[in-house]
Amino acid sequence: MRNLAVALLLFVLFELWPGFGLAQDEIKATELVPLEVDPAFSQEIPDPEHFRATVIKVDDAVSDQFGQSKAYQAVRLKLESGSGKGEYVDLEHGLLFELADEQKVTPGEQIVATKNYKIDGSVFWTITDKYRLNKAWWLVGIFVVLVIAVARFRGLMSLLGLVASFLILSIFIVPSIIAGRDPALVSLAGSIAIILISIYLSHGFNKQTTVAVVSTSLTLALAVAFSYLAVNWLGLSGVGSEDAYNLQIGLGAIDLKGLLLGGMIIGTLGVLDDITIGQTAIVAELYRANHKLSMGELVRRGLRVGQEHIASLVNTLVLAYAGASMAIFIFIAVSDLPIWVLLNSEFALEEITRALVGSSALILAVPITTWLAAQAVKKYDLGEPVHGHH
Repeated sequence: MRNLAVALLLFVLFELWPGFGLAQDEIKATELVPLEVDPAFSQEIPDPEHFRATVIKVDDAVSDQFGQSKAYQAVRLKLESGSGKGEYVDLEHGLLFELADEQKVTPGEQIVATKNYKIDGSVFWTITDKYRLNKAWWLVGIFVVLVIAVARFRGLMSLLGLVASFLILSIFIVPSIIAGRDPALVSLAGSIAIILISIYLSHGFNKQTTVAVVSTSLTLALAVAFSYLAVNWLGLSGVGSEDAYNLQIGLGAIDLKGLLLGGMIIGTLGVLDDITIGQTAIVAELYRANHKLSMGELVRRGLRVGQEHIASLVNTLVLAYAGASMAIFIFIAVSDLPIWVLLNSEFALEEITRALVGSSALILAVPITTWLAAQAVKKYDLGEPVHGHH
């Protein structure tokens, strides 16, 4: 049965993979009626080029614009990457926009410089952002060291599972959606692949982990059904966010409702493996402590512990969604519209639905996992306990 399930998953992944499987139209740009264009403006403008650069010199300057003084920074940069590495560039930072304090640069600071092209072929430079990746890598390093120092081998394996999850997202889920595949189906297939790879890598290949994998997959299937019903019942179209709107402009053929469902599926997966692994371990430990416990008693005791898990994780999950959507709360607070109009809007209901779908899946995972684990410990030796949570 397990081999059949893996074979079925591989078949689905193959069918959905861009460039393989069933014939399906790729996303194509909308055909437009050619317009008469002045030959002077018909030449193609090169795409902007981006460089990592170091600020060498900064002078505060003032420009007279329409009779008003405009403060800006006269900046000299040294390019540190790309074809212009080692070259120096002078630019006026903040001359064309209001320069906030956090946007100002200082000598020695690393920034992202952009080389822009005008229609007449001339070039102008802008400072796009501060360069932060050098510091971000330190945070990643600290995280990796902490995981390995505390969880040791299990921590290392969980990091490999995390890498595998990102690979599935980047080389399968995202390209398949861009290629025009059904986002919900792609996300479901990718999520199951993530479940199989990340949970087994993190917790080992044993029967106890298999129970958690089956429980996570079943609960995820219910979450998919619930999210599908909720999205269609509420009439959500997937255009509630600015990012989705921009995608629709750039990739007009993309299924935004399916993309919304896919996001809910992947978001739900993030909390499911934690509770299924933990609940399976609880039931297994209860049985190891007392082999005389009946099936019903195992389920009852497991559910009592699971209720505490639910109480803490539901709050954690909702707060996580709320933190990611803080802009919505601020918008509601400052808006002049009635609260019911704001809550009725698609952008608010999308976030509310995400939180409710994730929380509902988390709640369902406890009885499903507890019952499956109780069945398994009565019939099989689940072996060594699963160590730790995500």
